[in-house]
Amino acid sequence: MRRFEPQVDPRGLFAASKTDEWSKDSEWRVVDAKTGNPVCGHTLDSLASITAYVKQSSFVPGSRPCPSCEGEEEEEERKPVELARVESSSSLASIDALLDSMQEEEEEEESKTDSEQEMAPVESHSRLSERAMEDYGGFSFPPDPISGHAPMLDIYKAYVPGWKVEEGTIRLVWDGFAHISPGGAKEVVEDQANNTFHLRPRSHDDQKVTIAYTKMNGVTRTGPLVLFLHGVPTNRRQWYPVQRMVSWFCDTISIDMLGMGESEKLIIKDRKESHKAWAWQNDVSYIHDLVRKLYPERKGKFVAVTDDWGGGIFFAYAAAHPEDLLAQIYLDPIALDGYPVSEIQTFGRTSDMPKKAFIAAMGASDQTLVQIFKTMVYDPNKFNQYNLRDIKFPYVDVDYERPGGADSTTLRLKYGALRVLAQRAAILSPSLLLPWHPSLNPGGIPYHKVVDVPTLVMWGEYDNMMPAQQRQRLFYVYRNLGIGRYQSTEVPRAGHFAAEDQPEKVAGVLVEFIRNHLGEEALAGPFLGFDGIWKGDEEEFVRFLQRTWAHAS
Repeated sequence: MRRFEPQVDPRGLFAASKTDEWSKDSEWRVVDAKTGNPVCGHTLDSLASITAYVKQSSFVPGSRPCPSCEGEEEEEERKPVELARVESSSSLASIDALLDSMQEEEEEEESKTDSEQEMAPVESHSRLSERAMEDYGGFSFPPDPISGHAPMLDIYKAYVPGWKVEEGTIRLVWDGFAHISPGGAKEVVEDQANNTFHLRPRSHDDQKVTIAYTKMNGVTRTGPLVLFLHGVPTNRRQWYPVQRMVSWFCDTISIDMLGMGESEKLIIKDRKESHKAWAWQNDVSYIHDLVRKLYPERKGKFVAVTDDWGGGIFFAYAAAHPEDLLAQIYLDPIALDGYPVSEIQTFGRTSDMPKKAFIAAMGASDQTLVQIFKTMVYDPNKFNQYNLRDIKFPYVDVDYERPGGADSTTLRLKYGALRVLAQRAAILSPSLLLPWHPSLNPGGIPYHKVVDVPTLVMWGEYDNMMPAQQRQRLFYVYRNLGIGRYQSTEVPRAGHFAAEDQPEKVAGVLVEFIRNHLGEEALAGPFLGFDGIWKGDEEEFVRFLQRTWAHAS
């Protein structure tokens, strides 16, 4: 028999007798004429003894086991009964006619040849299919004019009871120490009162560094772990608008890479040692350590979301630990031969300057940073005097509200942090991100070690620093390596820092990509997008989907 596709019948066209009227909460079932017991849909092999329909608790024909089947752990393939229209004044004759019609259809099905059966489309068994067909009305609720048609993001917050933000630091292993001689690295101590910085001796026996992080999640961690890594010259706060939205569906953490944001800042005395220690391959070690220490239950598995420099670091991570990645997502990454970038080269060029000369050269660096930020977005108005604090604070004092007041002479630059930025920027060259070659480019990325994990590359339409065409080149890099699950997309009306221009769009693509590749059950709840025009029935629709999932599970 054909699978039944239910339909809502508000006018009472179905009836078991003249006295029985159809209602929204009724269910039609086939009964055995001799015993009066319901005939279970999945055991209905013959229609010989069927004579009538009866009402049960909900309009889900043939979906529940009969008394003899109660308690079975697994049901065989169900064969729900198909209903046809029967007038309210239906008689036994009309029911008999219906049964005869159903008998004929069953015989036609059985007469199909084997080849026809093979060609028949395979029915989908998605989590939504059965329940959705049984409750079809859930796909269309009347809109609520009070709700309006703008995205109602509050409905997502209910997915993560006790949603919270946790900031902290952790000590982690850094492989860079292997390239530094004893006493060759010192920790930066800012001395803003005297407009300078000092260096604190760093024990070479301690091979760990301090990394700052921000977690956003609910009391009960749900969804896959998503780790955000920022670009330059920014910090983890760059990701906060996107991280907040993603955290309604997944467990999330953003970190400051070593030497930036609130993470530890080291200055390495020897130039050659500095170049080797600050290589992006060495950033891999503390990220690998962090996931295992903060999330032991995850067994090292996570989704990587990266931007700019963070992308460069994760190209190296994916080659070193491909088994860790559930998926990798790159937003305007530093890739292939996209360098040099003059704005960052300016800082790198000062790395070898004597201390006094360096301080003089950095005198207007806060203005330089602001101009870099505004160049890296499509809409310069995305940055203002308030949100610029979140990006500038590692490099310049932004505590305008401190007791006693502040002015241009007391809001001093943080020269130690700028010196670390200069050392990190000094190593940049295209060879870092071109494919590895044993003789031509031994310091390149061993892309050939990356396994086939879901990969998404997003690029701002108007990125004027890293050309958006690089995403097309990356396709051939990954395809050449046999990585078939590569996807790229353009972020409209966005620059290099696409998440600053379009946070809702970027967050939406991230969640949708995770859902599509890891499964809808991986998310804390149904996802309907963060932007666009909404109907106004989304709250009802989400409740319907949640009932559907609960039923299916």
